[in-house]
Amino acid sequence: MLKTVGYMLEDIAAMLRYKSATVYEILEGLAENERFSELTFIKAALKNAEPLTPFGETWEAAVNSSPCSALLKSDLRLLKAIGKNLGKSDCEGQLSILCLEKEELRILTESAENDYSSKAKLYRMLGLLSGAFIVICIF
Repeated sequence: MLKTVGYMLEDIAAMLRYKSATVYEILEGLAENERFSELTFIKAALKNAEPLTPFGETWEAAVNSSPCSALLKSDLRLLKAIGKNLGKSDCEGQLSILCLEKEELRILTESAENDYSSKAKLYRMLGLLSGAFIVICIF
């Protein structure tokens, strides 16, 4: 899921760099892309977007209303920050902020991969020991 968020950041940066897209154009472009279908908050934000409501509030409400059990609080905090920072400055400023958010995402992704690998070892050993215990109990 975090890798998909990384791809989303790259697409946002490309839309800003080459099209100077508005936040709503970015949101429409992301919603149309099937690559981001697992990020359900994108379509929720597009559906609830209103011209008089600040974009950051719409984005945050969509992230909050589309819970994902795979994401930690720190991951959700990053997602909210992405929406909060979009449209707040000129293109170069937004690209700089996106670069910082990409770095934070890289750190979160590394942490998630380390957590996954350590828990995978634990679960494999737990399965192996459970099987050995059952064999010992039977005989």
